[in-house]
Formats: sequence, C-alpha cells, structure tokens
Amino acid sequence: MKNYLEPVEDGLLMRSSGPWVAKKLDYLKRYIEIFETAMRKKWQRRNFVDLFSGPGKCRTDNGRIFLGSPLLALTTTHPFTNYFFADIDSASINALQERCKALPLYDRIRFLAEDSNEAVARVISEIQTLDRLHKSPSLNLAFLDPEGLELEWKTVAALASVQKMDLIIHYPVMGLLYRLLFASKNPLGDKFWKEVIQRDVHGQRRLF
Repeated sequence: MKNYLEPVEDGLLMRSSGPWVAKKLDYLKRYIEIFETAMRKKWQRRNFVDLFSGPGKCRTDNGRIFLGSPLLALTTTHPFTNYFFADIDSASINALQERCKALPLYDRIRFLAEDSNEAVARVISEIQTLDRLHKSPSLNLAFLDPEGLELEWKTVAALASVQKMDLIIHYPVMGLLYRLLFASKNPLGDKFWKEVIQRDVHGQRRLF
C-alpha cells in the first residue's frame, strides 16, 4: 500500500493520458496548495469536489505516471475537511477507493460510482446537510475535468448555485472541436459546449 500514494506502478488501474496531463496537473496542484494555505485558517470546513475523478493515477504513452486530481487534493500540505469523488466508471472508483485506504483521512471521503450529472445532486445535498449541521457555510472547490462531452451545463449551474463554491473547469478544446463540429451526430453533452467551441474558433468572447 505504500506505493498507492506515489507516482509509481502499484498494480491498480490507471487512466491513459496524453503528455499534456503533466502541465495540467502541475497547475492544479499549485492552485490547491495556494487555496488551502490561504483559506484553512479562515474557513473551518473546506470541501473538495471532483466529478470526473478517475482511478487516482494517470499514465502517459511514454510510461510516465502522475498522481491524478483526487490524490493531489488528498496529499496536499493542508488537506481539505471533506472530499467528494465521482466517476461513471465503477472500476476507476474502486481503484481510487483502494488507493485512498492508505490515507488517515479515508473516513472523510465520499465515493460515488455514477454519472457526474447525476452525482452532483447528491454531493450538493451532503454539503448542504453538513452546513446546516455546523450552522455555517463551508468553502468549496470543485474540479471538473471531463474527457469529452459528458459535462452538462446544468451540472455547472448546480455547483455554482452552492454558497461559497469555486469552480475549476478544464475542457479539451481540440477534442470538443472535432466531436462537435465534425461529427454528424453527438449523443453526449448538450448544446452549451458547441457554443463555447464556436466562440473559440471565431475568436469571440470566451466563456471561461
């Protein structure tokens, strides 16, 4: 279990990623460190939400291994109070859960093996229940990193409606461009993403 929290082979499922994942995860790690360092004394309770959590580790084509967003948030210098991880792939959630057992704060983690657009309601409900229990709002950071068109705008809107919710949304422009503008049929996602991509392509105002 000692390798579960290190960017090395541990025998569990990993997400296949491109070389760009290194830079993306480095930015996220630095943001989380800044966020928690600045806010931990101002906010007694801080929640981290990841609706596309994956298995917790990524492996690139050249064999490099990186800690994924859940493990970066869990191993930050000043951990969050609670964590909510969701992924539609149950195998990924099972691998993540196994890795997280190596952590002393395992009982602070909620795992949901379901579609992010369905899981969001459960996550929000639990956050609000905790807020009522403690009679004060918590500070929340949500990281949304879909691999394709899975993220629906209603999910973003639902999270944004939560009091004290910060959002980090990463969307793969080239992948969305191909699937939205060149595919004859798009069974996933909604028309919001097409508007985002069209604005980027034509050099108009970006939404994020």
